[in-house]
Amino acid sequence: MISGAILIFGSNIETRVTKAQKILKELGIGVPDANLLEITNAEGKKSIGIDQIRSAINFIETKPFNAKNKAIIIKKADLLTTEAQNSLLKTLEEPPKYASILLLAKTHDSVLSTIISRCQKVNVSLSVKTADSDANRVGDSTEKVTLTKLKSMSLEDKFAQAQEIAKEEKEDIIELIESWIREERENLLKPCGGKVQIAEEAASNIKLMLKVKEDLEKTNVNARLALDVTLVGLI
Repeated sequence: MISGAILIFGSNIETRVTKAQKILKELGIGVPDANLLEITNAEGKKSIGIDQIRSAINFIETKPFNAKNKAIIIKKADLLTTEAQNSLLKTLEEPPKYASILLLAKTHDSVLSTIISRCQKVNVSLSVKTADSDANRVGDSTEKVTLTKLKSMSLEDKFAQAQEIAKEEKEDIIELIESWIREERENLLKPCGGKVQIAEEAASNIKLMLKVKEDLEKTNVNARLALDVTLVGLI
């Protein structure tokens, strides 16, 4: 059973929360529960400040009521201010034996390295569904969404994948596209034996993905259509 300081990252907020709830269930903690404190940014605030974390520390340092375990869940750890994160370090490093602290973040590097080093890491990254060639439908087998995998897909599979990803939150779609851009940039740095075409194709893919990312960030473009354009346009 996993307990203590836990960093859950990847995928979307619903997936991260679901994973956190499973961990809490194993600890015998319900949602809601007298022994659970859920922390998020206050209404109208874009960050989680040190005052909220101080209250959380006071909560977790008080022994559980009628139970063996007690927990804090910070649903958007990405929003913790640097000051708030630093104030949490000692508690993460030496939590009470009955305590679990769950931090949920988009990526593992969304928080300070000093936070990361003190946590058990749970990756719930977005998965890609591959098409079942016999039934011409999206199957149950899953693997990590990578640009390399997407490039090798048939047109039908790309459209099916675009449909699946479009169901995610816009911020998670943008994050996924950013990971593809990083992957392609890494490809640009690899030796290509002087083949100019490979570099040109990578540059073209990056340009395409940057454009779609910008459209998603700054306009009300339909996410499904944007993903269709991206996946079909990959070279």
